[in-house]
Amino acid sequence: MREIFQNLSDRLMTVDGIKWVDLDTGQLDYYAQRPAVAFPAILVKIGYPQCRDVSGSAQLVHATIRLRVVFTPMGETYSAAAEDVKARALSIFDALEDVHRALQGWTGEGLFSQLSRQSVVAEDRRDGYAVYAVTYGTTATDEALYS
Repeated sequence: MREIFQNLSDRLMTVDGIKWVDLDTGQLDYYAQRPAVAFPAILVKIGYPQCRDVSGSAQLVHATIRLRVVFTPMGETYSAAAEDVKARALSIFDALEDVHRALQGWTGEGLFSQLSRQSVVAEDRRDGYAVYAVTYGTTATDEALYS
């Protein structure tokens, strides 16, 4: 998981406008204080929901990569809002598209199979942050090394 995270972090930091990439350790779950991240931020959680032995020491791992893409409030989007204010607020969708362009089909320099987006879901929040959970799937071979 370390290699996947490091490669993913490096890739995501090339996305225009992204200022912070980190492991998701619950930074957004404490409403009493501002999260210790720079915005826009991407928080990453990697899981192996399914693994299958392919040899004595190797497994085929089906991995999920969940990104929480986080934005501070950026303006109003209602129909009568000023066009420049609305454009700034809707730029969230441009950023999500940029993240997708950076990741869809990417293989982490051969570390895993092509990433494939599985879902994008806006989180319901009361703190004013716009958070989108974006999930990608991939497979990789995990070889246990014995000494």
